[in-house]
Amino acid sequence: MKMWPLIAGGLGFGVPYVASVAIAAGSEERSPTPWLNVPVAGPWIFVAKWAGPNIHSSGIDDPGPGFAWFASDVVLIIDGGLQAAGLVLLTYGALAHETVVVSDTQPAQGGVRMIPVPAMLGRGAPALSVVGTF
Repeated sequence: MKMWPLIAGGLGFGVPYVASVAIAAGSEERSPTPWLNVPVAGPWIFVAKWAGPNIHSSGIDDPGPGFAWFASDVVLIIDGGLQAAGLVLLTYGALAHETVVVSDTQPAQGGVRMIPVPAMLGRGAPALSVVGTF
């Protein structure tokens, strides 16, 4: 299991998905917004079912509602893409195995050795640090 792909995938999938579900929760039931509850494919299905007749509803001279629908479609397509990429990362992070190399050699003297060493802290303030071998 790899942690960074799990974290990035969880955020990359979760944030856009929660946004889609929030949009679906605040909309009318007769519109196709319940499709936004479907992970990954939901935003694309919504665009396919809803956008077609609405993109060209206003004239060429007026970018009003038609442009607004087009802009929201672009956002939803990106939303679905982010969900898909996050799901791929999440799956990779969960299924990939990480090899961790651990040294089993012991110090030559057979124990832990620690030595106090003088150090400088900030603008010349004296300090003490510890250096050692395990």
